[in-house]
Amino acid sequence: MYKDTLRGDPFCIHKKAYRRYKNYGFKGMINRLDTEFQKVNSVKLDENQIYNLWIEKNEIHIQETIELKYTPLISIVTPTYNTEKKYLVQMIESVLNQTYTNWELCIADDASTNQDTINTLKEYESKYQNIKITYRKKNGHISEASNSALELACGEYMILLDHDDMLAPNALYEMAKKLN
Repeated sequence: MYKDTLRGDPFCIHKKAYRRYKNYGFKGMINRLDTEFQKVNSVKLDENQIYNLWIEKNEIHIQETIELKYTPLISIVTPTYNTEKKYLVQMIESVLNQTYTNWELCIADDASTNQDTINTLKEYESKYQNIKITYRKKNGHISEASNSALELACGEYMILLDHDDMLAPNALYEMAKKLN
């Protein structure tokens, strides 16, 4: 993603950064990565860009070397209500971009009045077979909408994902790896 900005390999320090994460938390790790990146490239990136670089360099490479024997269907349960289009698209795209592919996204729209929300859901529903959507006629709030989405789910495992949250590309893979 940001390979063009790399002139050297600032992530040869990933072990040090991981130790820093264990000792000082996420902010400490990010500060370490940022400092090392600055030394090599003289480019300022935000925390998300640095973290994405670290994932690209380390976690995704590691996962390519590990083959899973057990690949259960994972159902992602999401209630929506008048979600702003950009957040809804980001959430759905983060699921579509998973490196683990045996999943289904089960969405219950809780009687949204925002036509952009409904149009966006219909667009994704028509394009992808593993995206299931129910459109509630009456607003029942987050609990009832979550239960409606759960009724669509067929997976062995369920996860809850809020309508404006995003998953890291390897989130489901890491979950499946632990199950193995």
